[in-house]
Amino acid sequence: MSKRPRFASRRKRSNSWLAVLAAVAVLGAVMYIALLRSIATAPVEGAISQFPHIHGMAVDPRDHEVLWLGTHGMLIKVVNRTRWVRVGNADYDLMGFNVHPTLAGVLLTSGHPGPGDRRPNPLGLEISRDAGLRWTPLSMEGLVDFHAMSVSPADPQVIYAWSTGARPGFYHSADGGRSWSLVPARALRQVFALAASPTSPREIVAATDIGLLRSGDAGETWTPVSADLSRVTVTAVAIHRSQPKVWYAYGVAPHLGLVRSPDAGKTWTSLGFFLGERDAVGYLAVHPMDPKVLYMATFDSHLFWSDDGGKTRQQLVRAGRVITP
Repeated sequence: MSKRPRFASRRKRSNSWLAVLAAVAVLGAVMYIALLRSIATAPVEGAISQFPHIHGMAVDPRDHEVLWLGTHGMLIKVVNRTRWVRVGNADYDLMGFNVHPTLAGVLLTSGHPGPGDRRPNPLGLEISRDAGLRWTPLSMEGLVDFHAMSVSPADPQVIYAWSTGARPGFYHSADGGRSWSLVPARALRQVFALAASPTSPREIVAATDIGLLRSGDAGETWTPVSADLSRVTVTAVAIHRSQPKVWYAYGVAPHLGLVRSPDAGKTWTSLGFFLGERDAVGYLAVHPMDPKVLYMATFDSHLFWSDDGGKTRQQLVRAGRVITP
């Protein structure tokens, strides 16, 4: 593999990360095909020790010992960081994976069908009402591929999403994902992650190739959150549900890396976790009640957790393989 270019400018950073994501997609496809051979006869629920790269992550809002992972080829339930279980028989690409903030057992995802799957590509929005055992189409089949999606905790009928499919762009739903509006969000070019505000259904934050941006009008207009995270690639963002002034993000620069804000993005402190030029944190999940408990997943399929607000970290997964304690 050739060395990834340095992030010398916004244009180079943007092109670099598009290339990185393309490479990760190819690698994930190779890993996925290999894994299918070993899990073709897997039961509805079965223990696993390795998996393809992660496309979404959330701590269960009802059972805080459970971490959900949507990956390139399977849904994973992690219990107390020690029990790793594949849930259901879905073998497709679970992009934009979300756990519903209020409805028990309801999960949402987008993505692409797996090998031999004759469903439309992309899948649009799919829903599970039985904690991932079965999935059914909800809307936009064959039209959108939501790589980033966030359900508003303030009003779970409101969902925001970023599509790279046949109809790319920023989308807004006001009815739980049954219908969508394409929002003319001209400020957005490349979105890596979205985080809806826990206090206002019209507020949404986007991690993008030009910085961390905020909208207070459901995505119509966007402004930089702060000078600290402006004009730099930001690949992940999370807002704590019960303490909404606590934010986490990942900025692709040595002086940033994993950062934390105690005041809703006004000021930021680097936590000393920078992965260099070849990888970055792509997904963040925060414990719904304890803002110091944080999970960090990278584009290269590493997974870390912290119980002190990101100051120290323990690695749980290395390149898609679960690390046995």
